[in-house]
Amino acid sequence: LVWLVGAFALEVQQFGSLVVRKAVDANVDPTTTFDIDLDCTDDTFDQTLTLAGGAEATIADIPIGTTCTVSETPPSGFATPTYTPSNAVTIEAPNTTVTITVTNTAVTPPVLPATGSDLGRQLWLAAILLAVGATLVAAQRHRARAGGWHRT
Repeated sequence: LVWLVGAFALEVQQFGSLVVRKAVDANVDPTTTFDIDLDCTDDTFDQTLTLAGGAEATIADIPIGTTCTVSETPPSGFATPTYTPSNAVTIEAPNTTVTITVTNTAVTPPVLPATGSDLGRQLWLAAILLAVGATLVAAQRHRARAGGWHRT
């Protein structure tokens, strides 16, 4: 009888799930993938998830009370990701799913002023005016030496 009562008194382990979602800017190539590291207090679930924008991964059967943290080193061209709700969550109730969304934003290169046609035209005009001015100065000196012009 004691054995039967003891068997029923065993605590039943309860579990929840974690969903990791990847979100990106609309202008990001949909084939770009991101490596997200998952680190849980129950080391059984530690892994690296590779997700593209809009994808998600579900990790099931995580014991209640387990805290999981996600982190990501963004690839070149992306800002530090944001985590919603945060990058650390705890599975608090049985049969519940906790979701973390990791959002990446592409780094926008600085906008440089337009170059080319307008500046090119101005430089050509300056070169032509310089050549014409130099020709006139040379002609004036040549005539002055030849006695063509006399100043009074």
